[in-house]
Amino acid sequence: SYPADKLKQLRDGWAAMDVPRVDTVCIYGHGLKTPSAYVYHELDGTAPYETIYTDGDGTVPIHSLSACDSWQAKQKQKVLVKRFSNVEHLKAIQDPVIFKYFADILTNM
Repeated sequence: SYPADKLKQLRDGWAAMDVPRVDTVCIYGHGLKTPSAYVYHELDGTAPYETIYTDGDGTVPIHSLSACDSWQAKQKQKVLVKRFSNVEHLKAIQDPVIFKYFADILTNM
């Protein structure tokens, strides 16, 4: 498994990430089984012994996808956050509902 000190360093770095300070639209999918961690019992790391799953978009875990959720309270500029159920990471841009969401935002700017 990943060393605890490295995980803490990653988590702390992510938490300290600066906000964009511009109007932002953040979309992401959720509700899909998503790999979150891999446990290896062999030092060569050739194949995971166990995969740990969490919520997400099938590619990116929810704890990463939702980073922009906290930006609303940390900046003056607008942050629109929209979550889409059961939308896969790589198919999001082709999803007609998401496409319409973006079109509506651009139309109303």
